[in-house]
Amino acid sequence: MKRMNVLSVAVMGALTAMSSVVGAADLNEVVVSATKLGVITSSVVDHSTIGAPILLLSLSYKVSTSGLNLVSHAGVVELERRVKATAKEACEELDKQRPLEPPSGPDCQKKAVEDAMVKVHAMTAGAH
Repeated sequence: MKRMNVLSVAVMGALTAMSSVVGAADLNEVVVSATKLGVITSSVVDHSTIGAPILLLSLSYKVSTSGLNLVSHAGVVELERRVKATAKEACEELDKQRPLEPPSGPDCQKKAVEDAMVKVHAMTAGAH
């Protein structure tokens, strides 16, 4: 059986994710999306040696920039904190949906945060 180590989280609102694709949604929010093998929103990514479908699960949450001054260091730090917390929440939810599979853990969160930070950095660079 093929084994896929796929865990990613993208930032929502401007990042959409099935497999961490970045796109614009709203200038005042970021999208955090987590993916895991297993089903919430799913897409067949492969088949096992016996023909069973291997699914990629995706879950996305929006992170608002409302009330943040993205020109200030404090505003950027707070947005990054929100993104990290949301990535953790999304990965934990995916794990709850698939309790018989190994937990996605820090790899899921790390990938989600990395993908989301692309949008965060674009937003903060544009704010200056």
